[in-house]
Amino acid sequence: PPDDLPPLQRAALPGPEPEDPARIPAKVDVILASLKADTTPWELPALLPLLALLATALALRRGGRTGVLALAVLAWVDLRSFGGDYQVRVSPSVLLDEPPALPVIRAAGGRGRTTVVDRRRSPELDGELMSASLGLLWGTRDVIVTSPLLVLRNDALLSLVGLDVGDRGRVKVRRLARWPRLVDLLGVRWLLSVHDLGEAGYPRRGGTERVGLYENEDPLEGAWLVPCARPTDDPFSAITEFDPRSEARVEGAAAHELGAVAAPGCGAGPAGEARIASETPVRLDIEVRAERPAVLVQNDSFYPGWRAWVDGEPARLLRVDLLFRGVLVEPGAHRVTLRYQPAWFRPAMAGLVLGLLALLGMAAARARGWRLPWARSSASAS
Repeated sequence: PPDDLPPLQRAALPGPEPEDPARIPAKVDVILASLKADTTPWELPALLPLLALLATALALRRGGRTGVLALAVLAWVDLRSFGGDYQVRVSPSVLLDEPPALPVIRAAGGRGRTTVVDRRRSPELDGELMSASLGLLWGTRDVIVTSPLLVLRNDALLSLVGLDVGDRGRVKVRRLARWPRLVDLLGVRWLLSVHDLGEAGYPRRGGTERVGLYENEDPLEGAWLVPCARPTDDPFSAITEFDPRSEARVEGAAAHELGAVAAPGCGAGPAGEARIASETPVRLDIEVRAERPAVLVQNDSFYPGWRAWVDGEPARLLRVDLLFRGVLVEPGAHRVTLRYQPAWFRPAMAGLVLGLLALLGMAAARARGWRLPWARSSASAS
């Protein structure tokens, strides 16, 4: 990554992979030989398209169906030779057969997120690794989904702990072993890998000959209370400096006033308990019993459009611990609701209702034979 990138962007980008200097000349020779073959007219990679183009030109001179067929054949040959292996094809059983890790995860209640350590492997291993997209099919929750809807902070945190897509090899295991607190913070319980993760502190619970299933026995799942909140202006650096089970790092305009409320709890005992009572893709209801002023931390990504309520009253939704969501709660029993309700939702629904009413009104007018004003003016003009 360039030197002038901000820390978060730099962290989110994969770094250069370790390379054996002795192997570099051979790799360069392969690249140059491939370029030469593709650009030399009498070499096969360049000659075949030229011959196909010539044959098509001759066929087009004859016209009719022969010319159309020639164009179709040329398009097929071109696409097949250039991009036929762009996406490697695998057996349908990769999708249709139950992943070997799934029975173990289900037997444990299906709790916690799953992840893959070192994802850049042969597609033949997708079923055994239960990659992000495949996990969605079987109802598991990965910490990453291969999607263009990327969240920079999420990518930076995953890269820090070795759970990103970039890089490969045992460097992933070394990062994982370095940051067990952050793996807990992500809510990861199940890890799949071609590497032995026992040295990183995760016992093996199953898997196959090629892929192991490992367990993080005590992750932070769902939601929890911490008695201590400290403000930060550098959340990426701060994420490595505290224990997320007992503290939170809060940023934004609310950080300093929050710190004044909750900081006296720093060093105190447990703040209380939190339990997710119900959950849908757009709403979470969390039952809280707080022993003192505390911050409820919920480890889904902070994202625009989510709002918070405490006992039915609107509350400020905080960005805590770099990536996650937090709500300040007072001592006692409370019900905290997090709901996806973006600012555009109500105006959009109002516009939808008005549009439907307008369409119904127009349909009713036509059914009664009424002529609308703009219809009259149009008829007069004609």
